[in-house]
Amino acid sequence: MKAHKTIKVRRLCNMKHLFLGLYLLSISSIAAHPQAADSVALPNSKIAGRMLFMEKKCTACHTMTDQKEGKRTPVINLGEPDWFEEHIAENSKIVLRQEKRKRRIARVARIENNLLQSWISRSSPLEKKKIEALPENIFKGAYMVARHKCLSCHPLAGEGTDDAPELDNIGNEHTRKWLLQKLIDPEATEPDTEMKSYDFLSKEQLNLLVDYLMTLKKPVN
Repeated sequence: MKAHKTIKVRRLCNMKHLFLGLYLLSISSIAAHPQAADSVALPNSKIAGRMLFMEKKCTACHTMTDQKEGKRTPVINLGEPDWFEEHIAENSKIVLRQEKRKRRIARVARIENNLLQSWISRSSPLEKKKIEALPENIFKGAYMVARHKCLSCHPLAGEGTDDAPELDNIGNEHTRKWLLQKLIDPEATEPDTEMKSYDFLSKEQLNLLVDYLMTLKKPVN
């Protein structure tokens, strides 16, 4: 009986690896997105903040220039932080993550406020220029890192925590296929990992996330 159970377990494991391999192959077959210059020197909060600025439709009323454009007013001078937070709360709903409980809504609102501040007031003119030059898929991938709280475990460009490996050079350390497998089935690459699976993401979302991760490369000396 034990022998039969062992064979059955092995067959199940083999089937799991087969299906995972076919799934990775189907994801990799999706047309490649435009690639960007290495973005490791750019903090994730600033790239995600720029995407959030668009997602919250801030551009309907504001411009990033220092001049008024029609009815749109500049947001270069934000005023007091408390005023800015109140202004955001009054004029837009949270979009980073959908929550129902008031405490969680307030927490997401604070995260959004910090991301917007990072993009608008903490980014230098040079950083803004580099960020604006990034392809749309990199914006979306960086935004997903913020949305799914990747930096609550991983450090990246001076942000996040050190509970998991840093992401600063992950684009050089691993292949695209490895990263996709890591996101879908973390235990396949590291049996004792505490990382959760992101298999709930669509193929497009997984590819966008990996597009961004592949740009995280330290300069080669």
